[in-house]
Amino acid sequence: MEVEALESILMEDMIRVDGSEGIDGATHAPCYQISVSALGDGEEEDPSDESQTARLGLVFSHTPNYPDEPPLLKCRSVKGLFDGELVAVHELLTKHAAESVGMAMIFDLV
Repeated sequence: MEVEALESILMEDMIRVDGSEGIDGATHAPCYQISVSALGDGEEEDPSDESQTARLGLVFSHTPNYPDEPPLLKCRSVKGLFDGELVAVHELLTKHAAESVGMAMIFDLV
């Protein structure tokens, strides 16, 4: 039910991914990618500001025991993010996911 709710809220910002874009070891559920930007709803992007055009691809897959264990997570640069930034974001997401065990958490992670 969480995936359906996310699809209705995020619409084109959430897609199903496979292969190299997915998560290695995700065998119990499909992988989805949510495109995340630094801008909030209604904010207009300034194409000359690279911090506004950067996009994170948050890839997730539910585990067999989700939400009683964290989902599988992967951070990808859709546009303009460096490896070090992806590592830092992944560490924050992993920590927050561990603190959120027991409840649906993907929207909160986004």
